Amino acid sequence: SLLSDSRLSSLPALPVSLESLSIKNNRPLTELHPGDFTTLPRSEAGDHLPLPNLTSLRLSSSRLQKIHPFAFATLPALKSLYLNGNNFQSISSIDPDAFGNLTTLLSLHLNGVTTLSPRVFRHLPCLQEVSLGEKLTCDCDLLDLVKWIKKTAVKVNPSPPTCLSGPSRKNLYEEDLFGTCPTTTVSPTTEPTLQICPTLSPSLSMKTPSQSPPVTTPAWTTPNSSKPQAPAVGLPESAVVGLAVGVPLFLIILAMAAGLCFLRRKGRPSAEHVGVRASGQTQQEVF
Repeated sequence: SLLSDSRLSSLPALPVSLESLSIKNNRPLTELHPGDFTTLPRSEAGDHLPLPNLTSLRLSSSRLQKIHPFAFATLPALKSLYLNGNNFQSISSIDPDAFGNLTTLLSLHLNGVTTLSPRVFRHLPCLQEVSLGEKLTCDCDLLDLVKWIKKTAVKVNPSPPTCLSGPSRKNLYEEDLFGTCPTTTVSPTTEPTLQICPTLSPSLSMKTPSQSPPVTTPAWTTPNSSKPQAPAVGLPESAVVGLAVGVPLFLIILAMAAGLCFLRRKGRPSAEHVGVRASGQTQQEVF
């Protein structure tokens, strides 16, 4: 669907079946709020009904100045978001929660942004690629972004990232900012939290300085014992029934065999004794 060059000051309700939307060069649209992207018709109760099928959204060159928290929360299936060429001039232009609920987003295009906090990526566990362009300003606001770029598995374009220092452009490295900037500009209480992509490998998820490897408990240990225990092994029901019937039957057969053996051993000396007595009587009769 194309709404480019339409000079919209607000977004209309959209068809629920919509899969792609392009709103380029829409000059009056300067801010995005929660509920701007909703279905047609809108709920009478004021609910923000989602667009469950929209996977691609282009908002390039629309002079956007501000994206409010969870502005795209009604787009749960979005995979590609293009925000190139807008007017994001401060670190608060894109709220840290602006991309909240975009858990399926794979690519984010922010060409033209001058500064950015890495906290905007904390709601994007499946993000694979982000484009930052070449207009970043070389100042302390970028320190946390540079640290995130250094640690993340997300592909960042350009690579290495560049920033503007006066009229010249230079590669953006953490070492260049250490001399004049504080250690961090993000409060420890607001550090981004790690999310795991529900459909992709965890190696593509965002890494943070506070991230630590998950601790797992082996299946053969218990919290109350330091000694390893053998894992419980379950037997099939047919095997259990077979054992219940077969073991007693085997014991009965074994007992009967032992009884027969005992009787044979007991009867053999008696027969020999009778034979001896018979032989003695015969000899007496002869004499």
